[in-house]
Amino acid sequence: MPDTYFGESTFHALGWRQSLEQSLALCRQSGDMKGEARSLCFLGEMAIDLHDFEQASELLAQSASTSRGLGDEPDLAYTMNNLGSLALYRGDLLGAKTILEEAMTLARAAGHVWVLALCKNNLGVSAMADRDYEKAQALMEAGKDLLWSVKDRSNLAVQLHNLGLLALLRRDLSSSTSFGE
Repeated sequence: MPDTYFGESTFHALGWRQSLEQSLALCRQSGDMKGEARSLCFLGEMAIDLHDFEQASELLAQSASTSRGLGDEPDLAYTMNNLGSLALYRGDLLGAKTILEEAMTLARAAGHVWVLALCKNNLGVSAMADRDYEKAQALMEAGKDLLWSVKDRSNLAVQLHNLGLLALLRRDLSSSTSFGE
């Protein structure tokens, strides 16, 4: 069944990509630069998921440039978080850290709690890969608390997985995490 599931997931992703490409074309035709930047960002995210890192890099760079030109800090923060995630996938820890710190600064300035949480998670993953487990723990716990506050259960599940992986790497099997009320 895994092959069938992968095939179905890929089919759905390709349908979603086609919709996003249509959205991008409409935004470009109508001059909707914000919509164009968002479509490019979402296409870049999808390219990351499909491991097409070259295309992801191009799409996200275009999205970031457009958002920066518009002065759209919330969307720029989100796109920069995705660029940081891409750098992590490529194993560029230093580049990821630089990009994610910029994304975190933008998210904080824009009051974008959700993106701030995502940045903290990605910075935590970067610190974990760099074997700075104390820093990773602090960042991931802070990200988890922010995700809990905005009720993002999907990304919270990813965060809990990352915290579990960190506990295994630290050989701290008694580690637990708590949730705010």
